[in-house]
Amino acid sequence: MTTVTQANGIFADAVFTRPEDGSVLNCPILIAGGSTAAYTAALTALRMKVDVCWVQPHKVVGGQFTAQGLPASDDGDLLRQKATYSRVDGEKFAISKTQRRFRDRQRQLQPVAGRRQDNPGGAWGCPITTTPVVAAKALNEPLIPYLQSGKLRLIADSEPIAVLMLEPIASSDRPQRARVAGVRFQDRNTGHRFTVNAQVTIEATDLGELLELASLPSRVGQESRNDTGEAILPEKAIPAWQQSFTFNVLVERTAAGRGQKLPAPKGYGQETWLNPHEFTGNYWLKKAHGWSKRDFFAPFGIFRYRRALRRSLKEKAVSDCDVSIINRGT
Repeated sequence: MTTVTQANGIFADAVFTRPEDGSVLNCPILIAGGSTAAYTAALTALRMKVDVCWVQPHKVVGGQFTAQGLPASDDGDLLRQKATYSRVDGEKFAISKTQRRFRDRQRQLQPVAGRRQDNPGGAWGCPITTTPVVAAKALNEPLIPYLQSGKLRLIADSEPIAVLMLEPIASSDRPQRARVAGVRFQDRNTGHRFTVNAQVTIEATDLGELLELASLPSRVGQESRNDTGEAILPEKAIPAWQQSFTFNVLVERTAAGRGQKLPAPKGYGQETWLNPHEFTGNYWLKKAHGWSKRDFFAPFGIFRYRRALRRSLKEKAVSDCDVSIINRGT
């Protein structure tokens, strides 16, 4: 049985499968991609006692929570609901046992001043935030038994370059579609190319790479009322109606005079999206009596919106050495 270790949320290099150039692997289920959906699909299949070959572009698993640096889920109001005499706790009612275990493990791994907290990061925009490292550790732990037994083969640093299709068998009874037989990948570090054949291939990349490579039919944006029958949708589909792309940075509050000034990025003050006025630390909030300005470090300012790490047990307090995630859309 393989010994599986991790450091800072990343498995030791010996844990990963490293296919030789030109090699062919066979497995019941192939999962391609490094998204949160890839993680969920892998864990679900493994718990159903099915062997999995999982190929992703990074060493760290977890997608948004880890590699993308945003361990802050946009939960709805129901998940924020606290238990009373007339209603149940939101986390016990609205999410699965696996999700609850993940959230509880994050709380255990990131105590505040030695105490477990419901919201370790103390963000006001999310009911639970932690650092990406803590999220990665919590996500890794359920995978360890399957890596040890060989039920899960995890291949990192690799991207799909071709989708292998099986042409349909001619039949007079009913038309059949071509199906995916496997995927050819390339290791980004070594350049090695390898193939994974599978009975079932799950597309779990963030950008739908397999759909593009295989020219598979797909849709993007908002569907129409005629597509789904939902009255709330528009009469015509709107393909361009998609969430904007975002990038994240982690920032730390330092003591006065201890911070390090960073050089301006290329294009600052010239490119439309890099104008100085777009990077103010304050924002304005409209209320019934008019507009009010909130400071960057105010209790409900931008810094604490997705704060990932805090020192104080007082959730609204912002202290030196607190770390926050700033995520910006383009």
